[in-house]
Amino acid sequence: MCEKTKTGQHLTQKDIAKFQAMELSPDALIAFAEHIETCPACAEMLAQAEEQMDIHVPKGFAPEVRRRAAGEGKRDFYRYSIRVGAAVCASLALLFGGSFSFDTAKEISAPKFELLDKMTQSISDFSNSIIKWEGLFDGQKK
Repeated sequence: MCEKTKTGQHLTQKDIAKFQAMELSPDALIAFAEHIETCPACAEMLAQAEEQMDIHVPKGFAPEVRRRAAGEGKRDFYRYSIRVGAAVCASLALLFGGSFSFDTAKEISAPKFELLDKMTQSISDFSNSIIKWEGLFDGQKK
């Protein structure tokens, strides 16, 4: 097919069938698309072939579309939203419903970050030593 389109020949029904079956290589697909873009006759032939394709719809597709269009899905969504809202309210009530008081908050001490403070100091000391070394060698040329 690629050789045909490069020489200016029209696409065949076999070429269109390969396209519809998705059997074209990436290069052949590019050549096919470029030819369809520039050739109105082949574009029309492809459009007719697409119209004649037999498309099978899955069983139960139409009733599902009708059900969703009627709004049954919205009703399920509202039920779900109410359940989630009730769960959130219940968890907030359990969390803040008297189990927490300011007296217990005073007993909680701030965490100690001794290890973190030591690490920060070590990194700071190391950085300062590097800066001092750079200052020593600034004036020297290699």
